[in-house]
Amino acid sequence: MQKKLFKKNWAISIWKGEDPFHLKPLLEDDRALLNGSEVSDVKSSSVADPFLHFHEGKWYMYYEVVLQENGKGEIGLASSENLVDWTYHQIVLREPFHLSYPQVFSDGGQLYMVPESRKAGGVRLYRCTQFPDQWTFDATLLEGDFADATIFRYEGKCYMFVLEGIDNFHIYFADDIRGPWRTHAVNPILEADVTKSRPGGKVLKFQGHLHRITQGGFPIYGTNVRAFRINKLSPDEYQEEELSVSPILKQQRHGWAGSGMHHMDAHQLSDGEWIAAVDGRGVRFNLFNIN
Repeated sequence: MQKKLFKKNWAISIWKGEDPFHLKPLLEDDRALLNGSEVSDVKSSSVADPFLHFHEGKWYMYYEVVLQENGKGEIGLASSENLVDWTYHQIVLREPFHLSYPQVFSDGGQLYMVPESRKAGGVRLYRCTQFPDQWTFDATLLEGDFADATIFRYEGKCYMFVLEGIDNFHIYFADDIRGPWRTHAVNPILEADVTKSRPGGKVLKFQGHLHRITQGGFPIYGTNVRAFRINKLSPDEYQEEELSVSPILKQQRHGWAGSGMHHMDAHQLSDGEWIAAVDGRGVRFNLFNIN
């Protein structure tokens, strides 16, 4: 006989809007622009966690590539000149352990990446030694059970928003990107809260405020993307409030994001419009012969 089974795969698309919190698909047909089938050097079932970097007139996207054989994550690279047509390049970072969430950022004229590397027992920093595809391990920033570290500078200090365990939101700060990183006075900022503890993209600056982007984990992992305006941030204080329009991304009625969304990396263009790399999880039916 035949039995229907669900298969859920993550894919990536580009959305746009007048601001980063009111986004809609870049294309009218709202289709995924990157998925696992475009990955040519490994067999991939899903792609997710996209981060964009603009360089000399071209967009570069770093993202998680999930290996079909064992579910291990590696970091892939694609590029585009128009945000619609993407060319896959290659896997640019591979380790014996799982990698995902490859936040890329510039600091002091150097391009860095901090991928999620909790299977290695800490937060690891990589330095770009030859753009765009050569990356070298630089330092371990924190040791422990951390995921989706998100680093940014604010008022002369480096801050790190990070998930500790499965449902605790922590903040660390340092004077230099390599540390030493010190714990925030109010840690844990959130405890035992899967709805808003886990980072879901870089910290955004909009209308003079920083905004924390999170992925919702209730009722299941990867339910939606939420946004919080940060009202106070220092080594001793932290206050935030959720935007009235949050969640800003959520499950679509059908198609490539039909069962959830959990990541956004937004950038403002020169004309004032915002674009964002987003990911979504679709549902596909597969027929199997059961003897």
